[in-house]
Amino acid sequence: MRTSLTGRKSDTRLAQCHAARASSLRIDGFTLVELLVAMVILVIVMAAAAPSFVQMRREASLRAAARAMMATLNYARSTAASRAVQARVYFDLEARQFWMSVQQIDEDGRPTADFVPERTSLGQRFALPPRIEMVVQAEGAEGRDLLYTTFYPDGHADALQVNMKDEAGREKVIAVEPVTGRVEMMAPNEIRE
Repeated sequence: MRTSLTGRKSDTRLAQCHAARASSLRIDGFTLVELLVAMVILVIVMAAAAPSFVQMRREASLRAAARAMMATLNYARSTAASRAVQARVYFDLEARQFWMSVQQIDEDGRPTADFVPERTSLGQRFALPPRIEMVVQAEGAEGRDLLYTTFYPDGHADALQVNMKDEAGREKVIAVEPVTGRVEMMAPNEIRE
């Protein structure tokens, strides 16, 4: 259906086709105002959740330090029994560290009075995370700030109690039972005298 020289009807139809095609290809999006409102809501939610993330991180830090100490103490206990030597775990209160040492063996295969640091990953020095304090009650001491507990080849150990506390007052208590050398983590209200 063509018209005369002006071509009005075909121009109109062509414009209608382009408009229909353009509307079917149109992509809906968000306006700038909608994006800003969504970002404001996201910032408010993140600000409300931030304190709980900080608290979770601090709790995890205390748990990780307590587990590292338990692993070191248990490793010292098993090392003493398996190698038939004494094993010690030292606590440096000033440097806020703990580590394991084992009794040195002489050339005849007999234990000496000297202790050397254990050269495994569990024998390395562990530093407490910031904001965690450690209070140690141990039988052995080499100075005011260097305490230790000893595990013996027959399975017994020196008595030990370590209280680890973070700045929020959360506490983990680790104790060594002297008769069996067993290492336990207890709640502060479970402490045995």
